[in-house]
Amino acid sequence: MAAQEVVILAGHGTQEQEAVGLAEVARRVHGLMHPGCSRECVRIAYLQFIKPDLAGAIDDSVQQGATKIIIHPYFLASGFHVTTHIPRIIADARERHSGVEFLCTAPLGAHEKLAEVVLERIVSAASRSGDSPGQQRGEHE
Repeated sequence: MAAQEVVILAGHGTQEQEAVGLAEVARRVHGLMHPGCSRECVRIAYLQFIKPDLAGAIDDSVQQGATKIIIHPYFLASGFHVTTHIPRIIADARERHSGVEFLCTAPLGAHEKLAEVVLERIVSAASRSGDSPGQQRGEHE
């Protein structure tokens, strides 16, 4: 029998808007991974202030049959949450769920595709103002 895999996107959890944004990212990732799937294969969790918290999302996933859990820290940098907080939560979960495989990805970081998204936002903002990026105030002439 194949492992039942669950992906958990772990966000910081400080603003209500983040909850909406992370849920949308999870929905899109799920669609890319498993087009047409109606199961909850990609979930969200938070480290502070917003539920579900990461430990609870892990426990719920295991209770619903997950045998492999991949945690993606939805962070731009490897600060305290990525280097210390999330690994502690995973270590505790390994103790509670000895038969479950846990993997943790690198955070978003300085990935090439993020630079493309930033440029897209810059171009969009500049086009709304009637300027083109890099041509404001005579730059790059």
